[in-house]
Amino acid sequence: MGATSELQLRDVYLHRAVAYMLACLPDRRLVGKRAALHRAFYDIATKHPDLLPGIAFSDRSSAPYSKTLERVLFGLASSRLIAYLNPSYEYMWMSPEASDRIKLKYGRELADKAADLEKAAEILATQLAV
Repeated sequence: MGATSELQLRDVYLHRAVAYMLACLPDRRLVGKRAALHRAFYDIATKHPDLLPGIAFSDRSSAPYSKTLERVLFGLASSRLIAYLNPSYEYMWMSPEASDRIKLKYGRELADKAADLEKAAEILATQLAV
């Protein structure tokens, strides 16, 4: 498999894994501030690198940042799976319908990691609770 194909597969996996984690949040709503999101996903990627393979964070500032994570979040927002509420984009939200669809579809596709992704969602919920 060529490098491009491997990168595409990794990006598809990351998109699905992040969407699945967000769908597993108790009330499907969390703090949408970029620094807080990146910090929470950085903590998960650091503690559980197998859940978010290939996602790199900069360490040049006090707040971790990942272009890959930003691309994934933009893709989820563009496909209307997540929405940023209010003009200040302070909160991120996923509709119950989108959450159910993602859990059903991606839960099967990610079956071998679903339980671990659900635990990672608990970390997100704790760090990014509204």
